[in-house]
Amino acid sequence: MFEMYQCSLLNRRWLLNANPKKYIPKMAALNFNDHWRLQESIEDIALYVKNPSRQKTDRLIERSFNPFPVTNAHPWTFDNTITLIGIKSPENFPQKYRIFPVTMYWKCLRKTNTPYRVFINIISADGVHYYSKRRVIGSMIYPMVLWRKDEYIKESYFYLLPRMPQGKFIIDISIYNPVRRKLVVELESNFIVSI
Repeated sequence: MFEMYQCSLLNRRWLLNANPKKYIPKMAALNFNDHWRLQESIEDIALYVKNPSRQKTDRLIERSFNPFPVTNAHPWTFDNTITLIGIKSPENFPQKYRIFPVTMYWKCLRKTNTPYRVFINIISADGVHYYSKRRVIGSMIYPMVLWRKDEYIKESYFYLLPRMPQGKFIIDISIYNPVRRKLVVELESNFIVSI
């Protein structure tokens, strides 16, 4: 039996005024409960299936008070609130595929009610813009208003890319504060992917 849930990221007012004590999202229950298993995810849509064996499953978000192993750690701290410890994405990506996985490793330095956003742009070596996506960090599964001090978050997201020609592309990543209406981090090193 399949059940599909969509986590909409459009209600900015709710995210800004969320009360963690009243917030018990169904998406969080699905993500953190071993009765459910992530079947597939594309951008803001996740498909979960019942997991009768309760085996260890993939999660869109994992949380721990112990750091996750990160091979390319290069921490960026913003607003003395959150640290982006590292990013994992494919260096070579077959042209026939369109679902591009990116995993971001975070550390919460202090509680916040600000729903920070990640902006991702994919640009060719000659400057042609192919893809752009803005999303809330933690999505509706585990929004930042629920993050705890000194907690580590491993967040996986699956971007749906358009058909793209072969070549090298720059993945430009920045973090946006919607309350202050400004970019707080533009990552110094661009990530390169070959398609």
